[in-house]
Amino acid sequence: MGRRRLAHAVRQDIWRRLRRVRGFAPVISVTRDRAGLLLRAGGSVAGVAPPDLPDRIAALLEEPRVRAAWLRAARHR
Repeated sequence: MGRRRLAHAVRQDIWRRLRRVRGFAPVISVTRDRAGLLLRAGGSVAGVAPPDLPDRIAALLEEPRVRAAWLRAARHR
């Protein structure tokens, strides 16, 4: 699985979901560890961040349908 492809797919979906949050810039990190891959997602907001922003990101990361799409997008071709 391509770490770069996975990070790109996750970043795109987070940005799409949160594009109305003014000044939001998603940040995604994918690293290898003993168990496989470790994905960290977050971002920064230039201005005032909505209080539910972390919950909205977490909800997206936990959606099975979206996760399956990320895995398909990250496969080596």
